[in-house]
Amino acid sequence: MRYFIFALLFLFPTMLFAQREQAGLRIEQFGIASLSKPLVPLVDEARAGFSAQQAHLNFSFRTIIGEEGETIITNGLQYRFLKAIFDNVVFPNIYNLQVTYPYPREHEYHFLFYDFLMLHSLSDAYTLVSTLRPGIFSDFKTITRDHFRLEGAVFVDRQMSETFTLGLGIARSSNFGRVLLLPILHILYFGGSTFMLDVLLPSRAELWFYPTKSFEAGINLSLSGSQYAIGEANPLQANQFGFANATVSPIVRYNLFSKVYLSTEIGYTFVRRVELVNNRLEGEARFVQQFNPANIWFLRFGAQVMY
Repeated sequence: MRYFIFALLFLFPTMLFAQREQAGLRIEQFGIASLSKPLVPLVDEARAGFSAQQAHLNFSFRTIIGEEGETIITNGLQYRFLKAIFDNVVFPNIYNLQVTYPYPREHEYHFLFYDFLMLHSLSDAYTLVSTLRPGIFSDFKTITRDHFRLEGAVFVDRQMSETFTLGLGIARSSNFGRVLLLPILHILYFGGSTFMLDVLLPSRAELWFYPTKSFEAGINLSLSGSQYAIGEANPLQANQFGFANATVSPIVRYNLFSKVYLSTEIGYTFVRRVELVNNRLEGEARFVQQFNPANIWFLRFGAQVMY
C-alpha cells in the first residue's frame, strides 16, 4: 500500500519522531545519586552527590505536499532547560589551582533548535526520512560560534509487510552527551489494534498497548541527553558539559479531552554520563572530569497536544 507509512501518522498514538505530537511539555526529576569513582578523585568523595531537573518544550506544524500526499514536512522548535546540581563536590589541589576548588552547586544549561523533518515516499515500499536541527546548546554565558551546532539524521524505511517496517540510516547527534556520528536502526511493528513496537536505535525502544480508546500504556527504553558549551570562565578550563541518561520505565498516557493527553513515567536509569570536557585538548586529555553518578530513580510527566 503506497501511503501506508503516512496513514500511520494519523491513525496511531505514538509514531516516528513523535509525528502525531503537535506540542508537548515534559518535566523530569532525577534523584540525588552518589558519585561512583569519578575520573579525578574528589575531596571527601563520600559526601558528594549529583541530581538534575529538566524541562522540555516542543511545538510544530505539518504540511502535506503532492497530489497524493507523498511528502510530509514538519517545521517546529524545541527547547530544553537543564539544571545540574552538585552537592559537596570539591576538586583537590590539581590543575595548578594551588588550593582545593569547591565546584559551584548549581549550573543551568539550555538548548533551542529549529526542528525540520521530512518524510517522502520513494515508492510503494520505500520512504525517505530526513531531519535537520540547527540550534544553540549553551549555558548562555559569553556566547560564541562554538555554542551553535547542527544535528540531524537521514534514513530509509522499507515496508516489509502490512504490519512490519524496517529502516537503516545515519545520524549526527548529542544524545549520548557527546556529539557523535551514529548508525540508525528503525523497526515498526503493529499487532493489530492491540499493541505497537516502535524502535529507533540508539535513541529509544517503545512497546505500546491500547486497552481503551482513551488510555495507553507501555514500556519505554530511551537515551536522552546533549552536550552544552560552557561560556563561563572556570579554573578547570572546561568548555563543554555532557549530560545523558539511558532509562527504562513503564509509561501511561491518558486522553484528557479532545487532542490533549497527559503522560507519566516513573523509572530507573541504567547508563549515565555527566562530564566536563576541554575540547581544545586531544584524546583522553579532553576529559577534565567524568563524575560517574550512580544509577537512580527518575520521574517524567507532561502534557501533549496531538495532531
